[in-house]
Amino acid sequence: MPQILSSSAWQEFRGKPKGKTLNETAIHFAIVKDAQGKRRKCAVKFVDLSARPGLICEGLGWLLAGATDVHIPAFAAVLMVPIAKLSDCMALPDFLHSHTEYPAWCVEIVDGSAVAQLSKWAFWLDRGKHKCLEAANTAVMASFDYWVDNQDRNYGNVIKGADGRYVAIDHEALLHALLYKPSGINFELRSLLKEAEIRMKPARFLKFKCDMAAAACMHDVAITNMRVRCMSFLSAVLPGATQSADLWKDVEIFLDERCQKGWMSNELKVTV
Repeated sequence: MPQILSSSAWQEFRGKPKGKTLNETAIHFAIVKDAQGKRRKCAVKFVDLSARPGLICEGLGWLLAGATDVHIPAFAAVLMVPIAKLSDCMALPDFLHSHTEYPAWCVEIVDGSAVAQLSKWAFWLDRGKHKCLEAANTAVMASFDYWVDNQDRNYGNVIKGADGRYVAIDHEALLHALLYKPSGINFELRSLLKEAEIRMKPARFLKFKCDMAAAACMHDVAITNMRVRCMSFLSAVLPGATQSADLWKDVEIFLDERCQKGWMSNELKVTV
């Protein structure tokens, strides 16, 4: 389960990413001391909790992705960030200004580069994207994203690690139809499946979809194995036992339907 850390765990500011992210969010890098006292270099991400369910989605996504053999950062936490200290280092979104501290999603930085940043040259960048799609575990990641209705898996949130593995680092747009659309928030779909359809020849794309369908066998096992941890996470970040229990019930119903035998194959129109 992601650790729950107080503001004292935030140690020092270590800069900001160069690229822009989704609206209503702010990301910075920081040294964070985990519950065991180990100092970690982390990416720390704010989401406006009054407007978006992103913090919940990040935590559930990290738990469930790891249980389906998707590569994820080894460390994650919900971190209370001291706003006064951070405001001395960077401009902050308006929703933070009335707070002395605010919860943020925190993951250890993966040693590597986002696929979207592998090269400044179009040819090599395109080749890097192709290699990502051809990697053995990418269909597993695509299958997970389809199962949990993640609308925003772009090349900026897939990291090619120093060990050659591709790591999923962002799950904010998870459970899109369940948690975002009812509030009138809609993400433009960006997915590895969509990229594979554009970049692969028909026969290779068919195999990619078959690999996605085959990976779906892990989804029901994941939700069974992670049920207690997901419930504990929601209880830790949501006010009131009733609210967390009701939300988990809705999430479980949504995901259970999508991990039934044959569901993924029918969605992708393949036979495995």
